[in-house]
Amino acid sequence: MTALSTDAQFLDMNADGADYDNSLVPFPDGDLYGYMDRSGKVVIQPDYEAAQFFDNRGFARVKQFGLEGLIDKSGKMVVPAIESSLSEDRMRPCQNTEESLTGEWLIGIYRVDNYKSKDYLFYKYDNTTNSYITSKRYKKHKSPQEDQISYNAKNLDYDKFYLGYVRVVRESGKVNFIDTTFAEVLAQDIYDGEQLGSGLFSEYNTEGKCRLIDAKGKSFTDFDYHSLEYSGLSNYFISELKEESGYSRTKGLTGKDGKVLLDPIYRDIKFLNDEFFAVDSSSSKAIYSINDGFTTGFDYKNIQEHHSNTFLITNEEGSSIVTEVGKQIAGPFTLDKPGFGRGYAIIKDSEQRTLIDEHGNALFGLSEKSFVKTFRSDFVIIQDQNVQMLFDRKGNPILDGKLKMVEFLNMGNRLFVADQFNHGIYNMDTKSWDVTPGDYQIVYRVVNGSWVRNEVILSNHKEQITIQDNWENRSTKTFPPTEKKNTVNLSTKYNNEEQTATVSLPDGSEITYPKSRKIDVSVHNKTVYLVERLENRQKILVDRNLNQISPQGYSLDGYINLGERRYYSIENTERDEGVIDLEGNIKIQPQSKQQVSLGAGYCIVRNAAGITIYDENFKQVSNGNYNSYSSKEDYVICSNSEDATIDIYHKTNQKISEKTYTDVLRTSEDYIVVRDKRDPMLSCTILDNAGKITNTFPYAEVYPIEADSDYYIAKDLHDYGIISEQGKVLIPFKYQDIVWHEDIKLFAIRKAEYHHMLLDEKLNVKYEDLNSYVKFNAVGDKFYTRGDTEYSLFDQQGNFLFELPNSVGSPSFTDKYMELGFIICTKDGKQFFIDAENGKPFLR
Repeated sequence: MTALSTDAQFLDMNADGADYDNSLVPFPDGDLYGYMDRSGKVVIQPDYEAAQFFDNRGFARVKQFGLEGLIDKSGKMVVPAIESSLSEDRMRPCQNTEESLTGEWLIGIYRVDNYKSKDYLFYKYDNTTNSYITSKRYKKHKSPQEDQISYNAKNLDYDKFYLGYVRVVRESGKVNFIDTTFAEVLAQDIYDGEQLGSGLFSEYNTEGKCRLIDAKGKSFTDFDYHSLEYSGLSNYFISELKEESGYSRTKGLTGKDGKVLLDPIYRDIKFLNDEFFAVDSSSSKAIYSINDGFTTGFDYKNIQEHHSNTFLITNEEGSSIVTEVGKQIAGPFTLDKPGFGRGYAIIKDSEQRTLIDEHGNALFGLSEKSFVKTFRSDFVIIQDQNVQMLFDRKGNPILDGKLKMVEFLNMGNRLFVADQFNHGIYNMDTKSWDVTPGDYQIVYRVVNGSWVRNEVILSNHKEQITIQDNWENRSTKTFPPTEKKNTVNLSTKYNNEEQTATVSLPDGSEITYPKSRKIDVSVHNKTVYLVERLENRQKILVDRNLNQISPQGYSLDGYINLGERRYYSIENTERDEGVIDLEGNIKIQPQSKQQVSLGAGYCIVRNAAGITIYDENFKQVSNGNYNSYSSKEDYVICSNSEDATIDIYHKTNQKISEKTYTDVLRTSEDYIVVRDKRDPMLSCTILDNAGKITNTFPYAEVYPIEADSDYYIAKDLHDYGIISEQGKVLIPFKYQDIVWHEDIKLFAIRKAEYHHMLLDEKLNVKYEDLNSYVKFNAVGDKFYTRGDTEYSLFDQQGNFLFELPNSVGSPSFTDKYMELGFIICTKDGKQFFIDAENGKPFLR
């Protein structure tokens, strides 16, 4: 049994210890981490580079090969280590389709170990059930385990999972392929090749030419081509030849049986849809059908899919919509932007831009800065500067008003909608709100990287609802009731049709204003005030009729509360400051380089003349000849520039110093300790909060430990002691430091370096000869003192619990783990778990 130590770091991911399980504890073993139970028995072997506690679901996040995943309490990977932050953007579907969004996906990760060996891990994931199915590991092993395949591979081309195969490059340089069951595909290795889909591959020879083969090695063409590419249709491939110069290439079409549909004599061939290609011959293009051959002549400069076997073509006359045989449906017109097969397009003339449908009918006009954000079969989202609009296929608005955001959710046919103030979820199938704007204060849309799964979080002050899996799977978290505060709640209603906002006030009255005017409405002491945010980021004060009442040329800098009234600080373009009331009256006139601040209920103005103090009624209470000030709790302390003395102002708007002092040592709600350095007799004076002298002591420092206590901690020229209210010495002046800890009602006393004793509030010795520092630090609901190498733990009553071994270092990161029953200690960059009940390190 030896104490554990490591240079590795714990994953610090559990922000709230109450949500985590402490039955298993991560422990370090060299550079790796495992898990043990509270008795020290190893439950999960150390196989992770980093580890955290298990959460309340029974999962723990671990790091393996530099990537993060989740394990359960048996050590089984329930979410494999796939990325550095559990993102899933390296996933590809297993089906033989290029862009499948549902079904089984394959995940691949790898690592390089000193450039000598690589591990390849593959995980199969079903996104219809959000579950991981199987995992396999390709690793160079002498004796492969049951879930590992001995494989001598140099490289795995995991980027092409979507065609159903993974390209494997041997260390010999030859190539093979494995399918999604991890079985080898080709009967024998080939010199080089690529997967093409439909179980077919291109095989290259040493001269750089290729042919079409299947998994059994049967060839369908000779080595006639310089490349074969997947065309977008699984049964057809784009063949390519180099010209004699080697710089230009020509292309054709070949079927999966090797039959040549188009000789490789064309400049380019582009996929249009499941039947048609755009074929480029030198400087003109034609439409080619897999079933019918060329349906048009080479009459077009450009061809793009429009909608359902109609195409947007461009020639000398402009752009038009034509059928697959070249029959013109609409146009010609000037094309601004195509709809990429969605049946929309934007055209423009000298006057405006117009959105047209699949038949070329004009739907509505667009501004110069607007664009189509999203196309769907039944709606289109238009972005116009900072607002978005939602229309159906006929150009009719689906939702009234201009919106801040409209996004499609992969949860049925639903939209995430946000106006300026509220969020909601709109159901396109039922034409109704699933979540009405205003029902929840916050609506989040969560997208995990490039992965298609969505998550929606709704929240208000009572509950938080998380929705997943096509709107069916949801969980609710209830918030505890919050303490009511003395605030005034304002009710705001928004009229999207009239673009107005109406605020209902507590007295029953209402204020209505255009939403275009950015108004903040607040109530303070039954006084309504409105602040408008201008385009230049300045703020002005306006009345209920939206007329400006703050002075022209000034911007509001923030509000200040003096007494029971609210005011605003203002500033000009030179940043000179002043103060106005809510009626716009200037209370402090701005001056050159003037600054305004608050302290203990006073308005403090600093300008070229000096520092002047004003009370809550803006009555000047000082002569303005101060050169500096400080605000401490309930006091403003001003230094007099003439004789270096201080004046003290209490928050009750009174000057409380009856004689001049030069220094303030300590302040509290009930007293203030002052000193006059000019007095040849070393002494401290204690004043109450009205400025009355309550005591004077012949010491350099004196302060009461609490307002109603008879004890004072005092210091002579060198050492500390404790005296009574009458000045009687209770603890002699021979200690280097004395600190009162109100939380645990103990005096900590240091006699020599790291040699201490603790006294209770009656000055009885409770503990002595503790080699710990005099000050306490909180860890959860406990406290510890620290020394050079010694640390002691105490409970909330000041009872000594135990000393920490000096081999484990200092407590750190302990607040969150204390609720789990642990303290983490750090020494020389190494970390240790300490049982908070007995102080013992975890051993193995």
